[in-house]
Amino acid sequence: MPNIIHRSSITNPQKRGADVRKIEEQSVNQQASTKQPDEYVWEAAKGQPLPSLSYTSGQSIRENYSSRRGDLLYGLGEHRFKLLQNIYPGTQLKDIPIQYIDSMNYAKMVCAQNAANDEHTNFRKEYNSSENVDAYIHTMRQQDAISEKDPKFNVRKRFEDFYELEKKIKDAQNPDKDLHLLSREYYKIIKRGCKAGIMSATLDSSNHHIHFSLDGIDMNSVVTKNSSYSPIGMPSYTGVELRCAYRLKEQLKDKLHFYENGVKVSAPWEREPELWRKYIPKGH
Repeated sequence: MPNIIHRSSITNPQKRGADVRKIEEQSVNQQASTKQPDEYVWEAAKGQPLPSLSYTSGQSIRENYSSRRGDLLYGLGEHRFKLLQNIYPGTQLKDIPIQYIDSMNYAKMVCAQNAANDEHTNFRKEYNSSENVDAYIHTMRQQDAISEKDPKFNVRKRFEDFYELEKKIKDAQNPDKDLHLLSREYYKIIKRGCKAGIMSATLDSSNHHIHFSLDGIDMNSVVTKNSSYSPIGMPSYTGVELRCAYRLKEQLKDKLHFYENGVKVSAPWEREPELWRKYIPKGH
C-alpha cells in the first residue's frame, strides 16, 4: 500500500509529481510491501511469546481462509505475507492469488490515472491468472456498494480528484508543502478504500470474510491513535482498519477472524477489554 513521505530534499516542481506517482505505484502494486512509512510504530518486540492457549482456537488460517468467497487479508505487510505462506506453502509471491484490498485500490487508481472506463475489466485483465478472480470482483463490487451509500469511499472518484489536484499544484513554488498535501490526500483515499473492504463484509450481498494478522501490532498505539512517528502526522492504516473492525464487530460477527503466528485467536478487544475501553469512536 502507499508509501508517500514528506521529502524536504525535493526542490524541482516538475520532478515532484513524477516522484509522488512513482512512490504510489511501487507501494500499492507490491502486495507484500510495507503499507506506509509509519508502520514501524507497530513492530513486534523480539522474542514475543506465542499467544496464550486460552485465547487460541487451534485453527490455522489455512482452515478458515477461502479465495472462493473473495476473502481479504489485513495486517502489517510482512506478517500478511507470512499468513499467505501458511495458506499457500512453497508458493512464490508473484504466483500467489489476489488476497488484499490493495489490489482493488490499485486497479481503481490506475483507471483514474488513465481515464479508463471500467475498473472491473481492468482488474480482471490484471489478475486473470489468479484463482477465483470472479469472487474478488464480487468483493470489489461490495466495496463499490459502500461508496454508493457514502461518496467519500468512492476510491475511483477520489483518485480522479487527486490527479486533478496534482496537475493544479505541479507548477507551484512550495514543493515541500505540496508534496505533504498530496501525501495526506493519498493517505485518506487508501484509508477509506481499506475501510470500505471491511465495511462491505457487513452487507447481505457480500460473501467475503476479513482475516487480520495481529503479529507485530502495538495495540496501545492502535487504541490511542499514536501518529507521532508518521512523517505526515497520520495514524497507521493497520490501526485505522482495526478500529473500523472494532466498531463493526457486531455486524461482522463470524466474518471477522484474527491470527497470531498463523493460529486463530480471540479478538484483541476480548483479550484486552480494559485497553479497548479507552477507545471512544467519533460521535460517541
